[in-house]
Amino acid sequence: MFTVVIPTYNHERFLAEAAASAMTEALVSEILIADDGSQDNSLEIVEKLCGLYPNKIRNLTQYPVRNIGAHAMLNRLISQARSEWIAVLNSDDKFAPGRFSVVRNRLRVSRFDFCFGNLSIIDDASLVIGRKRAFLDPQFPFPEDEEALPSDANGLLRRLCCQNYIATTSNMVFTKDLWARVGGFRDYRYVHDWDFAIRSMFCGEPVYIPEHMTFYRVHESNTIKEARDRQNREVQELFSALKTDFGEERFSGLGRYISANEYLRADA
Repeated sequence: MFTVVIPTYNHERFLAEAAASAMTEALVSEILIADDGSQDNSLEIVEKLCGLYPNKIRNLTQYPVRNIGAHAMLNRLISQARSEWIAVLNSDDKFAPGRFSVVRNRLRVSRFDFCFGNLSIIDDASLVIGRKRAFLDPQFPFPEDEEALPSDANGLLRRLCCQNYIATTSNMVFTKDLWARVGGFRDYRYVHDWDFAIRSMFCGEPVYIPEHMTFYRVHESNTIKEARDRQNREVQELFSALKTDFGEERFSGLGRYISANEYLRADA
């Protein structure tokens, strides 16, 4: 069974739809949700959902409510999870129907503790405006001699050091044990998802599931649409911290991919 964690912040327009996409999944044993100091009516929606489905949804909002940031809220929610497997759902995204059956079926034939899949990109009205098949639809080119499909976990890691092809925490499913070994989500505003995914691939056993898993919503208030220079600085901080934590030797085969990372280029 799976625990779904939903941190919410100023997503009153999308929160109920997000929660409904998790509620319909039979393999989801619990939904943990908390408001992170929203200025809209998100908290009222959280409380209403928990009142309607008290056996399925737990409100872990701490009162008085204050903003602690996405990374800290994710860690707070995951720490309270009762299931072995965790799925993050950002409160403006949606799960694709049947995604947990897809993960369960893959677990029957493969060993892994971190997985991701394909996603559809949707707009404010939940209309599909694009699709992304992980590394098969890169944001910018990988090194030219790279094979089309990764043959192992190292291939997944190499590409992830070039760009965040997983795109969102809503596209990740992982074990609570791996989350603990990685050290949880780090204090980044823009790249906590990318950092967690890279660390998970260093510490765990990742797998790509080529199935539709997630609806990723793009709208005007997406955090990723904020200033590019600040995002670039965080990416630089991220890779500096990774090299310190894992050592230069483990990064020795990743140089070409890190060099191809457009966020790390001086002219980015």
